[in-house]
Amino acid sequence: MSEFDNVATPDDVLKLAAQRTGLTDTESDSWRDGLAVILDEVNTSPAFTPAGRERIIDDATNALGRRLQIHDYIQTHPEVLDAPVERPLIVLGMPRTGTTLVERILSSHSQVASAGESQNFGVLLKRACRTPSPQVLDEATLAQSLRVDLQALGRDYVDRTRPPGWAHP
Repeated sequence: MSEFDNVATPDDVLKLAAQRTGLTDTESDSWRDGLAVILDEVNTSPAFTPAGRERIIDDATNALGRRLQIHDYIQTHPEVLDAPVERPLIVLGMPRTGTTLVERILSSHSQVASAGESQNFGVLLKRACRTPSPQVLDEATLAQSLRVDLQALGRDYVDRTRPPGWAHP
């Protein structure tokens, strides 16, 4: 029997996340509707194997647990909300997950400048890996990426995507 067998609602996932973190206080319910759609799909669609269903619910539980932890940290240390962000803020995510909206909201602030959407990271990773194939993210490149200096790659990415006129952080 799995801890996910009887998970059918967002409250069930919240209960699991609370058990894992010891926290129960959420800052809002904005996550509920989206999670309800996901749970409905994994619980009713024949496209999901039991293992696939468990993986998705486990991922959702972990994500909600992180949300609980972040909320708890902010409640305990509200001064973090006043701390200036002096380094680049990078928004990344899978397609169609809201990253463009997040980037636009952030860059609407007068003290935030946006580099826009960038496809540079894959190209820079390919260059750092020095793999011979013409594909940017092929199997050899992904395998070689485990040996890349990630700090150097990150600095290169920030340098190449910084909007004109920005100073180095």
